Amino acid sequence: MIRLGIATLALVLLGFALPTATDGQTRFGLAAGVAVPSGDFGDATNTGVSIEGTVEGRPGEMPFAIRGDIFLARFGLDEGETGESGSIRAFGLSLNALFQLLGAGVTPYLLMGPSLTNLDVAIDGTDDEAEVGTNPGVNLGGGVKFLLSGYLGRLEVRWSQVFSKDDDVDFPNARWVTVTAGVLFGGRQ
Repeated sequence: MIRLGIATLALVLLGFALPTATDGQTRFGLAAGVAVPSGDFGDATNTGVSIEGTVEGRPGEMPFAIRGDIFLARFGLDEGETGESGSIRAFGLSLNALFQLLGAGVTPYLLMGPSLTNLDVAIDGTDDEAEVGTNPGVNLGGGVKFLLSGYLGRLEVRWSQVFSKDDDVDFPNARWVTVTAGVLFGGRQ
């Protein structure tokens, strides 16, 4: 609960800081989609779901925008591979540089930046919940924004890696690709 409070506070503070620096270009958004694990993490987990909240803006005359995301992804454990039934939850924040390309009606973009993610493992049928910990990571991706009635739509693909490898508990680096659809509110179209 404390982590949720800290993450929410960080996103709210970012939201207050951006409007003064961006001259009306702050946007807020919501997105949801699928999260497909890969590598050793993908061997132990199944495809999951992801939701995220976004604040983005372009401070001053910078050639790129700044985007902060708060996200929650959940992956089911692959019972055949792990011998256990349960899930892994990834809750985190990312801060990205957002490079928008020129487009007519549709605006393609690229993004990249660091993240901080907390991973928890819950085993079904027990009260056991192991916290893997909060670990740094990176993410990069791309997408398109397009005009909808009164707001912007967004389709995005993003690759994320959390540096969570821990040989003592046999936990790999967590890697996944998210494919999300969402909306952005505010700012000039």
